[in-house]
Amino acid sequence: MLFRLGGLWLDYNIFRQLMTTDFAKSIPTVPGLPILGNAAGLMKDAMGFLTAAYHTHGPVYQIQVPGREIIILAGPQANLLMINAGEKLFRLRPIYGKLVEETASEAYLPTLDEPEYSYYRKLIRPKMSRDTLAAYLPQAIGKIEQLSTGWQPGSQLPVLQTMTRLCLEIIAGCTENSEIGDHLADIVLFTNRLIGSGVAFQPAFLLKLPDYQRAKQRLSLIHI
Repeated sequence: MLFRLGGLWLDYNIFRQLMTTDFAKSIPTVPGLPILGNAAGLMKDAMGFLTAAYHTHGPVYQIQVPGREIIILAGPQANLLMINAGEKLFRLRPIYGKLVEETASEAYLPTLDEPEYSYYRKLIRPKMSRDTLAAYLPQAIGKIEQLSTGWQPGSQLPVLQTMTRLCLEIIAGCTENSEIGDHLADIVLFTNRLIGSGVAFQPAFLLKLPDYQRAKQRLSLIHI
């Protein structure tokens, strides 16, 4: 049995030992709003909010978002814990369950623990290797030139959107010999919402909204 702790999941025996000590009783909760909890601060600047909470409350504290209470481990001590005992204490799959559900994949790479992670990572490694990308370099340069043809000195570009398309087009062409084409907006909406609500601090009901469902449906009908 596993319990959520700081974005991962902790083995029940370890969790029980922690929760029956004075340590558990002393975990501070970051003040928030009724119902919303700390959602507003997290949505505005998640990293800044968590960093400020770390400096105020220490390396272990609790935050609240709609429908969730999350214990955060932060700072050098948390890093040392993950380095020295992460594989023994924590599990990835439960926290990423929504990604498995939304993508209908039991082998979604970020959700896998060892040894399954290493097995599937080894399978996809050839397509993501430097040698594969090097062989595709002439085509990648062609895509860059094609995208930048209309650029003029002094013109302004939407950097995030432009680089997202460029990177995705190169990856799709290199790994699957395909193109992103008109699907960029759907890909961006689907992935941002999936990660935001499936893993991060955004409310889960956002995955039920029509714009997300339409993008998900359209992407399910294509092969990229």
